[in-house]
Amino acid sequence: MSPGSELRREAGVDAYRGLSVVLMYIVHARRLEPRGSWEGAQRGAETVLSWLMWSEPFIAASFLFIVGFSLVLSRERTRDPGRWRRRLLRRALGLYGLAVLLFVLHYGFALPDLLVSPDILSVIAIAIATVAVTLTTSRPVVATLGLTGVTLAVTAACELFDVSLPGLNAGPGGALPLVAFTSAGALLATAQRRWSRRALDVAVAAAVVPLIIVLLLGVPWTRLHVSLHPDYAGEVAIAEIFTVPEARVRLLFWNHTVAGWFGLLLPLAAVLRLLVAAESWLQRAPASLLGLIGRHALAAYVGHLIALGLLDLVGRGPQNPVQTWLLVAALVTAAASASAGREAWKRRPTTAPDRGTVHAADRRR
Repeated sequence: MSPGSELRREAGVDAYRGLSVVLMYIVHARRLEPRGSWEGAQRGAETVLSWLMWSEPFIAASFLFIVGFSLVLSRERTRDPGRWRRRLLRRALGLYGLAVLLFVLHYGFALPDLLVSPDILSVIAIAIATVAVTLTTSRPVVATLGLTGVTLAVTAACELFDVSLPGLNAGPGGALPLVAFTSAGALLATAQRRWSRRALDVAVAAAVVPLIIVLLLGVPWTRLHVSLHPDYAGEVAIAEIFTVPEARVRLLFWNHTVAGWFGLLLPLAAVLRLLVAAESWLQRAPASLLGLIGRHALAAYVGHLIALGLLDLVGRGPQNPVQTWLLVAALVTAAASASAGREAWKRRPTTAPDRGTVHAADRRR
């Protein structure tokens, strides 16, 4: 869920991404759990799970927000904006292709969502492509502000006229207003690079006002959109992927509203500020696990989808809240282990020692 390996690493940003991954694990694992009446420890475990389900809009927004923040850090490292933009556009195309593949495995060949709204990875791809363009213009701040304004204006118009369009605001990967979270992250990162971390404090303080307004208005932060998909009678379509279901089923997918975008600015900026302030602590175990997972968030995302899909396919999902937490722990452990293995592999010696030189030194001794 990261724009690419070329991004400059900061402990707070990596930890934020890792935290979002862990929260995503909790939300997705709980979906496999049957609803029931629980007592004792099970009831306590379910209470925490139910509370954390409220974080789902924050999770999706966080991934897009951190993408924007990271893009600015990446942009600072390149002297050739055209080459940087092309590299990110290729990255975006790869993410889109992966989103289409994951969609087919989950939902089958459901048009038009398959092509225009396959997954949150396709939203990230669009966000990377558009924000990369604004950041390489002659006036990147103005261009990024313009992208934010247009995105929110179109979203508001869709809400006003009750419009749901796959790829725009509907389907598993509705792009609006999520792209505006990425542009907001890019703007905040630009401010931080220019005016130091005090810009984060100012952003947190400024975001209090729109949050209060949204809460006072009592308007919804998310909105449901309907998509028609082939009815594979299950959570994943891969078991019957080559069949052609005659029936179609109405599936509901939520997306943020404009009010939700404004309301989430405070928690997004506040969590980032806290994690940036705790960077030295985040580099120590066990807190460093968040950064480790965050540095490999895309692999962690794909891996958990495969794992949960297989569990659902064979009917081995969690049967109670405690089992859900155990599944989350297993996913976190697997992601951390795989991430550590990838980093160890990259650090391995790439050249063998010069045996001739060693032998010559031995003869001198």
